[in-house]
Amino acid sequence: MIMHIKSLSSLFYLINVAVFISVSFASSSVKTTPVTNWETSFAASSLQGTVVVIPCKTETEDALQNENALLVLLQKPSNAVPSFTILDRAFVAWTGFAVDVECLTNELLQFTDDHVSIYNQGPKNVATFLASRVRKEAFYQSGRPYAVQTLVVQQQRVWTIDPSGSCILWSSGATAMGREAAAVRKQLHKALQAHATIPTVTQALRIALEALSNCKTSTREIDLPRVFLLTENREPSTESSCLRVEIINDHIVRQQLQDLSQKSSDDDDDDNNKSNNASKM
Repeated sequence: MIMHIKSLSSLFYLINVAVFISVSFASSSVKTTPVTNWETSFAASSLQGTVVVIPCKTETEDALQNENALLVLLQKPSNAVPSFTILDRAFVAWTGFAVDVECLTNELLQFTDDHVSIYNQGPKNVATFLASRVRKEAFYQSGRPYAVQTLVVQQQRVWTIDPSGSCILWSSGATAMGREAAAVRKQLHKALQAHATIPTVTQALRIALEALSNCKTSTREIDLPRVFLLTENREPSTESSCLRVEIINDHIVRQQLQDLSQKSSDDDDDDNNKSNNASKM
């Protein structure tokens, strides 16, 4: 009986020690988790322009030959920031501090040079690398987190990375980052829900510009954005594909902006007429 009691006492002692050790380690891990200011970097990265991406279909005479594509708008990019990077199989857009964008761009180019023959820049590799690099700077380095937001397009899939290193895959293919991104995303999704089919390139351009204009006080505040059309160019002989990047002509974008401005003026005139008629009654 005495031996049994001693055994139970020893068992309880070991349990208490184990619990104490586990709690101590848990407390230690909580205390040593770095507190970072990535929110400040996120706010800073939101000041350098807006990037909008929207899915679309190319326009050809034969509707069966239309290809899935992505339209990317870079609005108000800073002249000091290399606002996009084109790789064989990826398109990367940036908003944020110029020095941080330049640093990440150099690291990305070094990564793809070292790994292109092994990984072939497969899906998510570029996004995964950038997210891990940003996360390391935000949580494990003593320096300031990168004030950069990143958009990565690979194989018609879209990722965004914030200054904490959080990587989001947008299954719809439509999103925005940078200045007024949340409001622009809301406008994009609302417009796409109203479309029964995937919009054409022309329709997608108008939707994106309308989303930007609806988040401004007037369309005159929208600077002429740089617009890219991204499609995949498949090679049947090698069963591989590369990214084809085309630039939408500025005069097409400018014409769409003028149409939106005219439409906005007409709507204002209609509202004024209705208001005057109501006051006369």
